[in-house]
Amino acid sequence: MSIRSWRDEEMLSVLHMRDIEGLKFQRIADAIGRGKNSVVGVVNRINNETDSTDKAGNQNGTLSPKWWVR
Repeated sequence: MSIRSWRDEEMLSVLHMRDIEGLKFQRIADAIGRGKNSVVGVVNRINNETDSTDKAGNQNGTLSPKWWVR
């Protein structure tokens, strides 16, 4: 099995599907063509990184949904 790198847009889409659309990890994985454990892993890495750099979290959720889409 080959390992594909995660593109920024792909990670943002995962967070959108989880946080805004309320989808479960398996549904997200099916939608983007990745394994469930891969999705869980990237979400955990994102959460750990943001928790360590944004301790106050006072600006979380201030951008509109899909702000990165052109």
